[in-house]
Amino acid sequence: MSPRLLALLTLAGGVACYDPVHEDGVANLGGEQPGTAPGPFHRPGQPCLVCHSDDGPSGTKLAIAGTVYGTRGSSIPLDSATITVTDALGVSRGLLSNGAGNFYVRADEWQPTFPLRVKLDAEGITRTMTTEIGRDGSCATCHRNPGDRTFMPGVFLRDK
Repeated sequence: MSPRLLALLTLAGGVACYDPVHEDGVANLGGEQPGTAPGPFHRPGQPCLVCHSDDGPSGTKLAIAGTVYGTRGSSIPLDSATITVTDALGVSRGLLSNGAGNFYVRADEWQPTFPLRVKLDAEGITRTMTTEIGRDGSCATCHRNPGDRTFMPGVFLRDK
């Protein structure tokens, strides 16, 4: 193979891997919050799978992830809530929210079959999501505080 053809194929391969929409999505998340290192407590309320998917940039791949709050529109996280996710095959997983309200399951632990059904349990209250999740395991793809014409409010336990 000629060096020129090899260089052209290498360039084409590199361009084919570049996804400007994904790169813009990662850039739009902004930097880390001061004092919060990357890990289970970082970036509450953001669409986790933008970075934690096969497209990266994180090396930790997640299948489902989100953040839960105590009340609608609040930024106060709900710790120790159980989020039960049931896939189309009837397989369920109970995920526990942490001190940032974040919950997740790693992709190497479960690859659920969409669509998904979700139930939230905490403080003696159960809330069931009325619609199914069709294709994206990142809750903030649809749910972002405080909610507006584009997004549903963040995932929450109580209305007030």
